[in-house]
Amino acid sequence: MHQAGQGGDNLDSFRRVSADAGPTNGIAARVARLRRPRLMLAALVCGLYGPLVIGPFYLDDYRAVRLMGDYQRGDRPALRLYEFLADPQDAAEQRRAGTLPWWVADDMRFRYLRPVSDVVLYGQFKVFGRNPIGYRAFSLLLYVLCVWSVLGLCRAWLDDEVMARTAALVFAVASFNAVPATFIAAQCDLLALLFTVATMAAVTRFVRGGGAGCLLMALIAYAAALGAKEGAVAACVVPLGLLWIERDRRRLGTLTWPAENHVPRVLVGTAAMLAMALAYMGYYAASGYGSNGVLMLNPFSHPLDYLLRMPGRLLMLLSSWLIPVNPAITFMFNDRPLLPVLYTTVGTAAMVFVAWLLLRLDGRCGRIRAFAWWAVPFLPLLACTPPDNRVLMLPAVGLSVLGAALTLGRAPLRNATDADFGPIAGTSCAGAKPASVASEWPRRIAVLIFVLMPMGAGSFSAWSLKWIERQRAETFRSALASAEGGQTRATHVFFLNSAWVFDLLWCQDTCAALFGDDAPRVHYLTETAGVRPETLGPRTLRLHATDQPFLTTFLGRLAQTREAPPQGSTFDAGEFVATIRKRDARGVTVVDFEFAKPLNSPEYRFFLLDHTGPPMPWGAAPSDSSHGD
Repeated sequence: MHQAGQGGDNLDSFRRVSADAGPTNGIAARVARLRRPRLMLAALVCGLYGPLVIGPFYLDDYRAVRLMGDYQRGDRPALRLYEFLADPQDAAEQRRAGTLPWWVADDMRFRYLRPVSDVVLYGQFKVFGRNPIGYRAFSLLLYVLCVWSVLGLCRAWLDDEVMARTAALVFAVASFNAVPATFIAAQCDLLALLFTVATMAAVTRFVRGGGAGCLLMALIAYAAALGAKEGAVAACVVPLGLLWIERDRRRLGTLTWPAENHVPRVLVGTAAMLAMALAYMGYYAASGYGSNGVLMLNPFSHPLDYLLRMPGRLLMLLSSWLIPVNPAITFMFNDRPLLPVLYTTVGTAAMVFVAWLLLRLDGRCGRIRAFAWWAVPFLPLLACTPPDNRVLMLPAVGLSVLGAALTLGRAPLRNATDADFGPIAGTSCAGAKPASVASEWPRRIAVLIFVLMPMGAGSFSAWSLKWIERQRAETFRSALASAEGGQTRATHVFFLNSAWVFDLLWCQDTCAALFGDDAPRVHYLTETAGVRPETLGPRTLRLHATDQPFLTTFLGRLAQTREAPPQGSTFDAGEFVATIRKRDARGVTVVDFEFAKPLNSPEYRFFLLDHTGPPMPWGAAPSDSSHGD
């Protein structure tokens, strides 16, 4: 995607000008003199995430591979990889099968409509099977294409080659893109972004004089974006940013067709996309997609709750733009409730400062406003989920241009070949007055925030997934090795507690993938670390919460609806039935477990977990007696 009408000429003359009069500040000078920016960006992405191509599946990946295998064998009528919980019958069946923890409520719903992502993943399954290397290489390729598409769109919207390249660089290293770039199940984010940018490119061509075919291409790409991930629905109003873009181009005299045509064309393109978005949302709601979990916000069924909790979530999510640490981590420490507040406070203060710097650069620049607008429509929808910075991939296009402006210390120039391309600030976008000259220290801080820190944080986030999976595998390996001991092989392994927040995510799928389908079944009885076990009878085990109540951690609450399970509630998990025996104002403190076999059955093994060592066996050694310890 090059600039409409004059992209090639501008780029060639820009290279000639920049060789003699290019910017002298560090990052801008290097970016300006690159002869092959796409190659540089691809090399950067591969340098950051290429080493992670060789590695295991992660978390949700195991479940997706299992479901695709079931579909290939004909055991599953449709892919629907992102329909985690469709209805009460589905929840009950998955509990009894052990693929979901026992505390998942019958009325819990967690399902998304992503047929394009389903098909793309299944196509990879047909080629790569159960080898994760092929999937990861494909994810890396998708991410490179995303970065290139952002570069092309920024060229078309900014008419400033250096800023377009810098924005693509900021986007490529953004820490919140690390997980989608390396997490196979998150390819939906990459596909949604790729099709969304393609939509905007086609709309731009239509606005700039293209025929009805350009609008049709835009709608096809938008439908693909919606089919990849529902978050793309907010893109329907992003084309309104072209009102600012084309206004600037009219003032600068770079329009290649009558200026008065752009407003109705922008409105026509936006209206067509809005109509498609409304039809999609109607079908989505009528078909029961979405989630009713307590951690999810729903502006339609619980509008007041949404309005009260949305501002805090948005501030926390946007804070991760400037703090390259995933805010979801702050929810993993239940004994430190002030961490989310501290994170949001620091991030909000930083955002106020960044907004002030942006206004100093050139508050009148329509191109800056257009990319600021890009991010806005996505945010109300993103607030519906718990803050997790990986969902920022769609608004990241706009945020990256803002970061690029701060990094360069200027607003966009008149165009890529401007003769008065100055060493620091150049000219204002309207050409009427010099843009504000930023001092050196804000630019150095911006380079640190938008380039250097995200590179380290993004790489750390991606490697953390690999470390988490390695820890999970080691826990399961140690427990299953113990289950092999004795005269009788254990068929069920029970962990009384959970040391790490991700331990119990798709644990049965993980064990089956790592150790074969005949591996013992793995069950987590709680999601908290502190428990006190008590044997009540030959088949009955009682667990007392010692540090914090059960079902109050992030994963415990994620599987609950707004109607908390009352005292006396029972959950059938196949091999055992869990009953909530005591619940107070803090939450569930006592749970009883009635097992199908005696606790000291040779087919059972029980373990306690901590953060520092292998699983510790709990209970009497298997014997023929009928009573456990």
